[in-house]
Amino acid sequence: MPSSASWGNTVTLVTGVDGWDDDVTHPFLLNGAALVDLSENVGLKIAVPEGATKLTVTTQGPTGTSRDPGDVDLYILNLKPPSTTKYTCKSEYVGIKQVCTITNPPPGSWYLQTYLTSGTYDVKAAYE
Repeated sequence: MPSSASWGNTVTLVTGVDGWDDDVTHPFLLNGAALVDLSENVGLKIAVPEGATKLTVTTQGPTGTSRDPGDVDLYILNLKPPSTTKYTCKSEYVGIKQVCTITNPPPGSWYLQTYLTSGTYDVKAAYE
């Protein structure tokens, strides 16, 4: 069983699916579903409804060897893609496990961007 089984629902990113998402540079991530076994930078978005009280975006490994514990940085911004200089939340601790939490997020599309230095990782976004 994959190491990401504890995430619950997972999805595989598929590009080129007609009508699935017009913004192929930032596909939608479903609430609470994880995108797993990533080995590159990704840009995603999640649609946060009105009345949500919290948005949490997390990354975790499957990477975890002593030789390469992996490292990914996470940036989040509302309404447009974030950068390393424009963001609402950034989490750039050493390692694969990263967390950004936004309290009372405004409704709309929240964009997230990861920057991978090494390793592989899973990413999940969820609102309450």
